[in-house]
Amino acid sequence: MVLAGGGRIKIDDETVELRPLDAVRVAPRAVRELEAGPDGLELLATGNHVEGDGEIIQGWWPEAIG
Repeated sequence: MVLAGGGRIKIDDETVELRPLDAVRVAPRAVRELEAGPDGLELLATGNHVEGDGEIIQGWWPEAIG
């Protein structure tokens, strides 16, 4: 859940703009990345640990908010 600021989240091949009070559910095996906008991104994240979660994939989301 976004508490303040805004930005984007990319989940697999879908990119979603985020603003305060948006909530997003991400499946455990989905590839995801968050990017803060110009005002920063304050969020609350919670969930269970899933074995194999947390692999770093270099260059997966090369473009940035400008």
